[in-house]
Amino acid sequence: PIAAWQNLIVEGISGTYATLTFIRSNAHEDFSQRVEFSSDLQTWPFAGIQVSATDLGDGTRHEVWRMPTPAPPAASGSRIYGRLRITRP
Repeated sequence: PIAAWQNLIVEGISGTYATLTFIRSNAHEDFSQRVEFSSDLQTWPFAGIQVSATDLGDGTRHEVWRMPTPAPPAASGSRIYGRLRITRP
């Protein structure tokens, strides 16, 4: 996954969001994925929201996920962490 800050318009309001972007195989639908965000690496209370999923035509898709709320101001010193959890049923 690639982490980034992206300016997005959500419900008509522009904001800067923590995002995770990755490429996923279409052939492995039996695996489940969960994008999560945290401010402390101890708990992962923020479930990611999918921004887009684009089929790349080669058996994979490009997915972008965001944190549910905009990022805190840089001056606050807050940190945001993201992870992609893959599980097999």
